[in-house]
Amino acid sequence: MNPKVVIAYFISSHGFGHASRACAVMNALYARCPVFHFEVFSQTPEWFFAQSLKPSYVCHPERIDVGLIQRSALQFDLDRTLEALKSFLPFDDQKIDRLCESVKTLDCQLVVCDISPLGIAIGKRASIPAVLVENFTWDWIYREYALFDNRFNEVADYLKDFFDVSDYRIQADPVCEPKDQSF
Repeated sequence: MNPKVVIAYFISSHGFGHASRACAVMNALYARCPVFHFEVFSQTPEWFFAQSLKPSYVCHPERIDVGLIQRSALQFDLDRTLEALKSFLPFDDQKIDRLCESVKTLDCQLVVCDISPLGIAIGKRASIPAVLVENFTWDWIYREYALFDNRFNEVADYLKDFFDVSDYRIQADPVCEPKDQSF
């Protein structure tokens, strides 16, 4: 019997950069120890993972964060972003309960989040260790947009609480806001 270690991976679908990094991490883990299976929660298209991942995985198309709503590659729509955040936050308890049940049923032993605070909330509620992989977090991004609209401060404060309680934090270079890495 081959052992299998199941990891839930919550990946921001804001662009493909987070998914690219997540695929690199999953492939590296699998290369070191080919017992890993990944349950991927993201709105990143499945074809992206099919072309990038070597280990076994299952995609669960879930909205797990908002990111920034963009008009173009370089133009953000702050009003639409705030509207989306207002409908997404605070996190819906029923959604968290449903996703907690999913990660438990799937026998996930670890939750890894590429800047998804919802994944951290799910890990905490499911009593599964949560690892944050980041070079920036949404609270750090939103705090800068508070200079244009102070409603982003409330969003940043809410999300910061989740980022601060991850069990482990891995910061990738270049990092925007270095944190103490003692663990």
